[in-house]
Amino acid sequence: MKNDKSDQNFLALTGVRAIAAYMVFCHHYTGSCSTGILLSFVKEFYTGVTIFFVLSGFLIYYKYSESATLEKGFLINYFKNRFARIYPVYFLIVVFSAILIYNPAGGNLTNQLLLLLLQLTFVRGFFDAYKFIGVGQGWTLTVEESFYSFFPFLISIIKKWGFVSTLLGVYLIGAILTGIGALINFHGFFYPLQFVMNYTFFGQVAEFFFGMYLAKIILAKSVQQKSTRFPKFTFIGLFGVIAGIFLMSRFEETCTYGTFYWQGTIVNCLVLPIFITTLFYGLIREGSLIQKFLGSKIMVFLGKTSYAFYLIHVGLLQFIFEKYISVNPFIIFILMNLFAIGIYMAIEEPLRKYIRKIKVTAQA
Repeated sequence: MKNDKSDQNFLALTGVRAIAAYMVFCHHYTGSCSTGILLSFVKEFYTGVTIFFVLSGFLIYYKYSESATLEKGFLINYFKNRFARIYPVYFLIVVFSAILIYNPAGGNLTNQLLLLLLQLTFVRGFFDAYKFIGVGQGWTLTVEESFYSFFPFLISIIKKWGFVSTLLGVYLIGAILTGIGALINFHGFFYPLQFVMNYTFFGQVAEFFFGMYLAKIILAKSVQQKSTRFPKFTFIGLFGVIAGIFLMSRFEETCTYGTFYWQGTIVNCLVLPIFITTLFYGLIREGSLIQKFLGSKIMVFLGKTSYAFYLIHVGLLQFIFEKYISVNPFIIFILMNLFAIGIYMAIEEPLRKYIRKIKVTAQA
């Protein structure tokens, strides 16, 4: 059974969202051709996305595993809540960016509308050629939405087959899609394999599964938080994440990233999630200074605004700041946070609450 105390212990995981978003910021503002041990390490901070995926798997399973069914009533309310969580602010930022950067003399209007449609429907994330169009970081939302869409079906299969068999089944579907992509050779639709592994749900599915399995453990054991001077799970998880990212930085060469190589892909998709899950378990179970910091009011608030921050931290707003204010990444970081807070308070949270209050009933 879920309990209020366990839910309170998840505050630190909300703070983790802010850290993950800031990691991605550092990755984008470091530059792919940066060299040296420290900068090569920071270049690999796109792994903040891996943290997001593990966390999503954990939270969705924890919240819905006991109530999830394939009945219409559950599905309607489930997808309504997922829509409210992701889509409104994404839609506004994508459309607003497309309007401001549109140049009537620079391209065919039909083509521009098609690219906009690919973003708004999340379909762009299925194509290697289109994954970074418009609000480039939005490719991750294709992965996220794929997980949301499959979850009600996954949970039903997991209850029958277990986690491992279900995971292998998803990998099999990904392999079939990759084969189809290789045959049709259409704008990188599920092809090449490196794209599938690094940028699609079928390549990164293990990250969600590790999060879901952790949620199963927490639900089964009703883990209680205990204060400790040596939070071993937190330290093991944190050390493993740092070591994994450092290892990925050793695979890279000039102007590349660790996931450009198969060793880096394996570390990112399979090894890092083990330690991220261990870290999350520690943050839930162990009362420590790290847990208190991540669960503090300021970190929890920044965690709540991290989605807006993630969507705006590179792109149109970045161009405006760098052209008219400053190219200093520290100044840009502060300004991005201020804008993210404004978007969260004025747009994201009000719209989310409004949509979730809408009553939708299943028709027989």
